[in-house]
Amino acid sequence: MDSKESHLNERFILSNFSLIFHYEIEQAKTFHHGIQMIEENKEKYVDIPERFRPLNLTSVKQITQAMKTNTRCSVLCVNGTDIKDAGIKEFMDMLKVNQSLLAINLGDCDISIQGVQSVCEKLRDGNNSLQWLFMHNNCIQEEAAESIAEMLRNNTTLTEIGLSYNLLGCNGVTRISRALHTNSTLRYLHLEDNSIEDDGADALAEMLRVNNTLTHLMLCYNKITCLGASYLAQALKQNDTLFLLFMSQNHIRDEGAEELAIMLRVNNSLSLLSVHGNLMTQKGERFIAEAIMENDAILYLEMADIPIICKDEHDFLLKRAKRKMEANKKAYVSKWDDLIESSKLENKVPWMRSKLMVVGKGAAGKTATVRSLLGQKFEPKWISTVGADLTQTNIRMTEGNKDDSKWTVIDKTDAAFTLDAAARYRAVNGDKAITPEALKKRKSKKAALGEMSTVSPVPMTESQKTSIKMKEKDLKAQIQRVGEREDGDLEMKKFAHHLLLKSKRAGSENSLSFTIWDYGGQTVFYTLHHLFLTKYGVYLLVFDMCEVVTNSEDALPYIKFWLNSINMHAPSAPILLVGTYLDIIENDSETLRDINKSIKGVLSAKALKNVKVQKNEDEKLCFFPISNKLGIGINKIRTTIENVTIKQDYINFEVSLRWMRCLDTMIDSKDRSWLSLQEAKSIASGVGILSQRELLEMLRMLNELGVIVHLNATAALRNIVTTNPQWLVDEVSKIIRHSELHSNADMFEKAGLTDDADDLFENALASEDLLDFLWGTHANFFIDFMRRTFLLSEYQFKNEKKYLVPSMIVAKENPQINKLPKCGESPERYVFDFSKHYLPIGVFERLVCLCLAHSSRIEGAKKPELYKESAYIWFGAGADDSIHLEQSGDQILILIWNHSKASKFFKIVAAVLQKLQADVMGEGFTWTTKVYSNKKKDFIPYKESAKTKKINKESAANVEIDSFLDKFDQ
Repeated sequence: MDSKESHLNERFILSNFSLIFHYEIEQAKTFHHGIQMIEENKEKYVDIPERFRPLNLTSVKQITQAMKTNTRCSVLCVNGTDIKDAGIKEFMDMLKVNQSLLAINLGDCDISIQGVQSVCEKLRDGNNSLQWLFMHNNCIQEEAAESIAEMLRNNTTLTEIGLSYNLLGCNGVTRISRALHTNSTLRYLHLEDNSIEDDGADALAEMLRVNNTLTHLMLCYNKITCLGASYLAQALKQNDTLFLLFMSQNHIRDEGAEELAIMLRVNNSLSLLSVHGNLMTQKGERFIAEAIMENDAILYLEMADIPIICKDEHDFLLKRAKRKMEANKKAYVSKWDDLIESSKLENKVPWMRSKLMVVGKGAAGKTATVRSLLGQKFEPKWISTVGADLTQTNIRMTEGNKDDSKWTVIDKTDAAFTLDAAARYRAVNGDKAITPEALKKRKSKKAALGEMSTVSPVPMTESQKTSIKMKEKDLKAQIQRVGEREDGDLEMKKFAHHLLLKSKRAGSENSLSFTIWDYGGQTVFYTLHHLFLTKYGVYLLVFDMCEVVTNSEDALPYIKFWLNSINMHAPSAPILLVGTYLDIIENDSETLRDINKSIKGVLSAKALKNVKVQKNEDEKLCFFPISNKLGIGINKIRTTIENVTIKQDYINFEVSLRWMRCLDTMIDSKDRSWLSLQEAKSIASGVGILSQRELLEMLRMLNELGVIVHLNATAALRNIVTTNPQWLVDEVSKIIRHSELHSNADMFEKAGLTDDADDLFENALASEDLLDFLWGTHANFFIDFMRRTFLLSEYQFKNEKKYLVPSMIVAKENPQINKLPKCGESPERYVFDFSKHYLPIGVFERLVCLCLAHSSRIEGAKKPELYKESAYIWFGAGADDSIHLEQSGDQILILIWNHSKASKFFKIVAAVLQKLQADVMGEGFTWTTKVYSNKKKDFIPYKESAKTKKINKESAANVEIDSFLDKFDQ
């Protein structure tokens, strides 16, 4: 292995995934033995030993086949194995199945443009686990850069990519840089030795002006001159997130050093800078050393060896610069100390957090609107949202001019709620946030720091040749020891410098935080959405203005549906109506007035008289017209969101810092996405939350704000604390999805499950094999979860054992009432009438789901007949024991032919509806019940009917689904 590859491997191992260590399967006596170890889940970090290299295609297939069933391995190193494009394709196919792998090293594998395309295609279209990708030393040229760029524009999981020692050139790096204008997850970018020169540096500088997530940028050996250094320095005057910059072994002279020095006087985020091996003289070194004397953020500098004995003024200046960095380092640890001390206090602080829920019809422009709010580039290619997409964001509002506020995406790997809250507490309370003992301790530290000038500096050794990553690791270790001395036992393993900076920004009194929920717009998802529409938040109802103009009969009912849904779940929540495609209607004032008139017509409905729709006062409209393509109107809705959010009562609810520490620990617990309530209790107890009542109150608030999911309808649902809501939505959406937009036919074909998938999409029936394939080891968990939320029910008739997913029932020819089969006498007729309010999409499907669950428990019951808006379900073994359910507008009609059992059957259906109200829909979900009177030839209120006995309205709340169904079997 040459020195470059060795150096790069070190960087790979010491990347931000601090728990990774270099491990080879040295115990494997033969290659076959090594494969066996992978199959048996014995290894978590796998590096193919040199004695097994290079790998032929047969060996690659053996490895990938073993990895398909491996659920433990998180790091796979196949660098230097010469697997070429065919081998790369095998590994990418493996990633379609394996969801445990976090990092893969494909360095020095002789990959051509086709191999790069295979990698990028897979990571572009959806592996949701891989976070670290390394493709160094593969002679990747600029032609492949477009594939990498396209992948980075769409991928949302990669946090580090290694492209060092390739041939990207300035054009290739320019393409990648443009993609990073909108990428919000990548933090580490390795571009050493790619001949990017000054033009590539210019492109990276433009990216740094708008990107707010990249923290590490490696640009050594790239022929960058003073001009390129100037480009980067100008950008870093504005950038406040970059933590590390490697520019060693370039062609930077004194003029470039002067530009970097000017930058260092204003930048407060860059902490590690490497510029050694350039062409600067002592004059350039002096520029940088003098600037460091005025910089409080820089911790490490690689530039020139500091002599043990100072011979001249230049040597003394370098020593003073080193002392200043040591002082910065001590102050840095002290700041961390203060935050930890603050986080242990009993005091409370306003969290200033809300939930932004973006709803509307499919293709209305919801995701594009979210991207616009976050300052991301408009993406003309429409990609349908599956289920919902979640984004954490922090907003810094500028005093006096909120149009200048900045919405920053928070990396989902940064669990730093405690730091944010502690920083806010410090911002509000100043030194009152620190105990007298801690203040005394800090003063003694400062006194010691003041005496540093009398202490001779420690001589610098050959550490210039050691990776600066090791220095960063040493800093983390020191801070780790500080944390371990504290009684609070705060998890420190995720600490990084950028977290402290982020917390400082988040701690500002003029900041807000949002969890943005971008809901999929296809109707198949509406049944799912009722679980996640909460009271604490702001709603953006996005609609296509062009559709309102050209097809109002279809567009306006969707707007009405969403207004009713929001009003039912969150009657006090503010709503912004946002009209998209302003560029297409050409901002025509007359057209906008016509649209406004149509929207007002919807809002005039009696049921919607109290909805909290925010007015567009400037344009005298009840909605906000925008163009995501041109960026028109975005600042206005940003400002309105901020203004209405800051006025909500819950924003100023003071939360205990212990709650935040509990939340961080739960999220970080065992790399899991959910916990049992008992596990949450144990974590809460460890941070001082001893009351179950306080724990449940904390979970309720976090659920309302969309940070976690904790449903409270029954004890079983209450026992599940989902700490990663995106995981829950993604997994459920593997079953509930649009058959044409999200079918993944190729995946099912390769798994031999094409017929099973067709059965799901055509008949709404899921086999156990299909669920096991999609959910793996979590299959039982999700079957149980979906049963309890009425998204799925058993379908067991004769020898057929499957699961019905009612929201997947496709539209078929709907039998009319006059075509119904005659079963003796005319049927008893009942109606659930929702017309005073509305009948939400998804209620009928859930009603069918629960009725079918009851039917499948009855021996001899016939197989049901299911349609999109009607169903025949048998509540007994007799031919006339069927009920017919049919949805018509805002009514559900029930027909029952067996007169002797009509009252019993109807009570079952009525109880099911009450169960839906109690467990899912909430108190805003109301209806009136009517029965058909043969005497009056019309429907009359159920309570006035002398023919039918009164329903005993037993509470359906807090009754488990199995116990609930057991009542009807008696």
